[in-house]
Amino acid sequence: MQKGDRERKLISKVRRLLKLPLFILIVVCSTPVSAQTVNYTADLDSIVVTVGRQSSALETVSFSVSVVDSISLRNMNNQLSVKELFNSIPGVNVNNRFNPSQGDKITIRGIGARAQFGTRGIKILLDDIPLTFPDGQSQLNNLNPGALGSVEILRGPSSSLYGNASGGVISISSDPISTEEILVNPAFNTGSYGFNKFSVGASGKLLNGDAGINLYTVNYEGFRNHSDARFSGVNFITRQQLLNDFDISFVANYYNAPYLLNPSSLNKSDAADNPTKARQFIINQGAGKEVEQFQTGVTLNYSPSPTTEFKTTLYGIWRSLFNAIPSRIIDLDRFAYGTRTTISITPGVFNHRIKLVAGFDHEVQDDQRIEFGNEGLSNAGLIKADDIFNNLNYGRKLLDQNEIVKSTGIFSQLDYKPYERIKLSAGLRFDHFSFEAGDKFLDDGKDDSGKRNMDKLSPAFGASVRVNDYIVVYGNLSTAFQTPTANELSNTPDGSGGFNESLKPETIENYELGIRGFINSFNFSYDIVGYHMNIREMLIPYQNEFEETYYRNGGKTGNNGLEVSLQWLPHKIAAAEITYTYRVMKFEDFVVEREGQLIQLRGNYMPGIPKHYFKFRLNSQLLSGLSSQININSVDKIYANDFNGAPPGSSTDANDFINDSYTTAGLQLIYSFDLPFAKLNLNVGVDNLFDKRYNGSVVPNAFGNNFFEPASGRTFWGGVRVNFQ
Repeated sequence: MQKGDRERKLISKVRRLLKLPLFILIVVCSTPVSAQTVNYTADLDSIVVTVGRQSSALETVSFSVSVVDSISLRNMNNQLSVKELFNSIPGVNVNNRFNPSQGDKITIRGIGARAQFGTRGIKILLDDIPLTFPDGQSQLNNLNPGALGSVEILRGPSSSLYGNASGGVISISSDPISTEEILVNPAFNTGSYGFNKFSVGASGKLLNGDAGINLYTVNYEGFRNHSDARFSGVNFITRQQLLNDFDISFVANYYNAPYLLNPSSLNKSDAADNPTKARQFIINQGAGKEVEQFQTGVTLNYSPSPTTEFKTTLYGIWRSLFNAIPSRIIDLDRFAYGTRTTISITPGVFNHRIKLVAGFDHEVQDDQRIEFGNEGLSNAGLIKADDIFNNLNYGRKLLDQNEIVKSTGIFSQLDYKPYERIKLSAGLRFDHFSFEAGDKFLDDGKDDSGKRNMDKLSPAFGASVRVNDYIVVYGNLSTAFQTPTANELSNTPDGSGGFNESLKPETIENYELGIRGFINSFNFSYDIVGYHMNIREMLIPYQNEFEETYYRNGGKTGNNGLEVSLQWLPHKIAAAEITYTYRVMKFEDFVVEREGQLIQLRGNYMPGIPKHYFKFRLNSQLLSGLSSQININSVDKIYANDFNGAPPGSSTDANDFINDSYTTAGLQLIYSFDLPFAKLNLNVGVDNLFDKRYNGSVVPNAFGNNFFEPASGRTFWGGVRVNFQ
């Protein structure tokens, strides 16, 4: 038997063993474990969520809502990506691009797949402070995975409450602050490809409340060439009880990244045969970014009575971005600020069966954008990562303009319980968006200043029925919209200033029916939901020969999906989680022009979105203080372009336009024990256990068939966290 045959046989044996992990763990386990995501209990109303802009028992919520608890977040092994954070949530896909410059690509029900960087179409909040800018673009730079407390995810259109949010909402809370006088918890994480992260947190009582601060710094050499990264940050939060019915919280975050290099994407053969490669053109252009950001906000909570609650948040963000992309150098200074106000009233009529929630949001984004031609590096490949941006050769000035985005939204929602087990909801929101560009580059002989207004009325209706103490049926009809971001509007195909006048906001109608419940005799919980979306004018990216990304509207698109979440705690000795996502997203009317001909793409799948996505997680307490976690992810094939293969007239193999399906496995061990003065937590793990060659993400409609962003092979992680008591 040859060496290669022996290795394949060994891998086959290990895979067979993985099919029986629950049986093995039941035999060897003797102590109970806690599931790593919140499990429904026989008392369904014991779980309270706030992502609907009010405190509600989960059993009364008529939308698809999932919760990730602090135990799961605290035991995250990979501190570079937020993929683990959403690993047990159906309908949510996180593509780890192994590229801190571009960040993880998060999609909910397929919305967000168009993002070239950051996140689109999803409203993201951290301690009630938006990480989503007024134009709908979200940046997770200042999000430290090691300092999170809980996450609530609302899946599906949410514009009736949040405005510019077509895919859903992610609400994140910081790690709960210790009630001890002072608790200090330093941590160190390390891993493959030169990953090192050091962090230290401190929390405790302060005045009439508490406070916590977390500092971290990260160095990463990267799985691929030209993917080095260095960044650091500080997160601070304090909560103070001023009066019995009045409290205030203050948040401040600072993030600084001297360099985040971007290896970009590859074609199918290069991604398979040489996945660590970065194209020489990308290296020559010094592709990457330098980012500095400061964000702060204050939230006031006033509850004069059990039936009245008032909350208002004021926030501000300053962001400086230097971004070298193919053919361009972007220098952007951004200042954004806003206020979010909500009032919740439960009047005494009908025996308090009516609840009214109303609010007002106002946000402003002010960008100073300057762009130059990118003449590249004179000695590419010989310059250290921290000196690349200082050696770029600037071309002529291409753009100099002031971009202002203003959004104002007014909303209300009425909840009515005609019977104790039935809740009806109706919501309505009106949003007004103003995009204004002031051209300050007049040397080209023309003034491209302009203004665009976008208005939208977003209704929603929902109902939940508690069949018995263990079963809730819910459904809703909701709507949503998503405006183009300032960056998408300013990237005009003809290279002029101002905004792209042809881009329209995308709109969604969503119909949803689900059931969530708990089978007490088996300690088994479930959440199953089906939905249908009608999407009009969906924003779809494409690239030109210089790999600059532009956008066009996609006519009409249909999206049908099924999301299944199952959780089982057999005799409290193991916790198994299974999530399955089925999603069919097809063009129903989309005409594109190619070489002077109009081509109808009706029936084609949306690029960048898998049809099937399966996730399995098994947690177990092996010995006292020692626990394990097994993760298995299986992703269906993904089309990389609108044509779902070779464009008309091309002789290229159709497989070069498809990201192949793949299955990966990961293993993690966590060991905790007490010392006389502290508690020690050791964490080791391996991702892609069987060293599968696959692509973690695709860039839809990329030029030159460079669609694919390779994922790393077998990757090891480890960390230690100390909690000084």
